[in-house]
Amino acid sequence: TSWEFKWFIFPMLGWGLGVALQAFTVFGYGRTWEERKISELMEQQQNIEETTKLDKNLKLIGISADHGGFELKEQLIPLLKTIGYEIKDFGAHKLNEGDDYPDFVIPMAKAVSKKEISRGIAICGSGVGACIAANKVDGIRSALITDSFSAHQGVEDDNMNIMCLG
Repeated sequence: TSWEFKWFIFPMLGWGLGVALQAFTVFGYGRTWEERKISELMEQQQNIEETTKLDKNLKLIGISADHGGFELKEQLIPLLKTIGYEIKDFGAHKLNEGDDYPDFVIPMAKAVSKKEISRGIAICGSGVGACIAANKVDGIRSALITDSFSAHQGVEDDNMNIMCLG
């Protein structure tokens, strides 16, 4: 996986840019080393449990594409699985020049809206049509992404939940 792809995908999927969730414990005076260590371990365990819950929610993402994005979708699915994501494929499941993006993007957008999946990737020939279709679903904030900065800003500042590619 190239660094550029990770920079692009991870912010969209809620990972932030290289930000690891860690517990930083501020110890008060008057406690023994053992008390501080136990407190630190308990806080780390709690953070691990919270991170695990968060990761499980963020690990399930949807992907959809029409004939214009079918090839890219088929390349992204194994790549995303390799880096630990569970993928729900909303189609197209075979290349068909007669299909159209709303048939695949709308069901995926509804699943994101209902929180059945955490985020989505919608692909069509240009990405514009998929973005317009996804944004018609209540609770969806999708954007056409062409660079890593926009992917990061879209998630961090605009709460984007579907990334559109073309």
